[in-house]
Amino acid sequence: MKKILLVVLPLLFVSLLMASHLTPSELKSDLDLSYGGEFRTRAIMNNDAFENDGGWFDNRLRFDLAAKLADKLGVTWTTEVGDIQWSDFGNQAPDLETRELYLDYQMNWMDMKVRLGQQYWYDHRSLVLDDYFSGITADMNVAGIPMELGFIKYDEGAVNKLDDAHVAFANFMFKTPVDWGVTAMFGQNHDDHTADIWVIPYFMLNFEPVKLDLTAVINQQMYNEDYYADDSAMGIAFAAKAEFDLGVKLGADFLMVTEDGINTLSSYYVNGLYLFGNQLPYDGVQISSDYNWGESYMSIVGTAAYPVNEQMEVYGALGMATADDPIGMELNVGMNYKVLDMLTFNPVLAVGQTGDRWEGIGADGNMVYMLGGLLKAEF
Repeated sequence: MKKILLVVLPLLFVSLLMASHLTPSELKSDLDLSYGGEFRTRAIMNNDAFENDGGWFDNRLRFDLAAKLADKLGVTWTTEVGDIQWSDFGNQAPDLETRELYLDYQMNWMDMKVRLGQQYWYDHRSLVLDDYFSGITADMNVAGIPMELGFIKYDEGAVNKLDDAHVAFANFMFKTPVDWGVTAMFGQNHDDHTADIWVIPYFMLNFEPVKLDLTAVINQQMYNEDYYADDSAMGIAFAAKAEFDLGVKLGADFLMVTEDGINTLSSYYVNGLYLFGNQLPYDGVQISSDYNWGESYMSIVGTAAYPVNEQMEVYGALGMATADDPIGMELNVGMNYKVLDMLTFNPVLAVGQTGDRWEGIGADGNMVYMLGGLLKAEF
C-alpha cells in the first residue's frame, strides 16, 4: 500500500500543476516591466514645544512597479511599507499602503495622456495641494500651450448620500517671454456646505546667476448662508523664492498670508526649515508648519549650500515665522553625503525657540531641537 501511495501521490501532484482549470489566466511572458524605489532608515532625537525629550529609529520601503501593456497603455503601482519604528523586538505587523495605482493611456488627440486612479499632484508651491489622491487627470498640449486638467475625489462619505467632497483643477503653463503659469481650482464639500475657488498665478524668472519664483494664491471661500453667519470671505497668500548661485548657493524664501487665511486640501509648503516648516526626509518632527492661524501670517527664511566636492554638500538655513505674535525661529545645518552611487547619508541638526504665540498654552520661550541621521538607498 505504501509503495502505491509513493507512486500515486507524485503523479497526482504533477497532474494538479498541469491542470488547465487551475490557471484561469495565463501570465504574459513578454510583458514589459520596470521597477524602482527606495529604502531609508532614520535615527531622530528631538523634543516638542513643551520641552519633552524623546527620539526613535524607523524604516521605510517604497517600491514602484510599472507594466507596459501596449505601446500607449500602462499600469503603475507604488507601495509603501512604513514608517516602521524599531520596537517590540521587530515583531510588528508591516503597515503596507498603496500610494499610487493608476492606468496611463496616451491618446493621439492633442498629444493627451490620461491617468486614472490613485496618483500624485501638487500645485506650483504646494500651498493648497501636495498629496496622493483618487481621481482622473489629463496632460495635453493645446496650440503649443501645455495644460493639465484634473478631477479629485478626496472624500466620498456615505455612498448613498450626497455628503462627498471633490475638486476640479486646470493648470496652464506658458514659456514666453518668461516662464509663467496659472492654476484654477474649484472645490465643493457637500457635507460642510462650503465651496472654494482658488486662482494661483506663478512666475519663474531666470537671470543667471539669479532665479526668482513668485507665486500668489487668491482663495474665495463660500459658505452657505443657511448654515453660517457669513456667506463668503477672501484669503490671499503671496510666496517669493530667490536663489543665487555664486559657487555658494544662497537663497531666500518669503511667505505672507492675510488674516482670512487660505483653505487648503493637503498642503506641504517647503520654506527651508525643519521645525517651523516642512522637509520631507524628516517629516514628523515639525513643531508647527501651519500658516492659517486666523491672523496675518509671515515667514522669512535664508538658506545657504556649498558643494564641498562631488560627494558632499553642506547646507543650512535661518528663519522665523510669526502671526500677530512670533511663532518661532530656527537655525539648522545639514549635510548630503554620497556614500555610493545609490546610497546617501543625510545628518541634520535644527535648533529653535518658540515665540509668544504659544503663550496661551504655556509653551512660549522654550528651546526646541532635532538631531537626526538618515541613510537612504535608491534603486
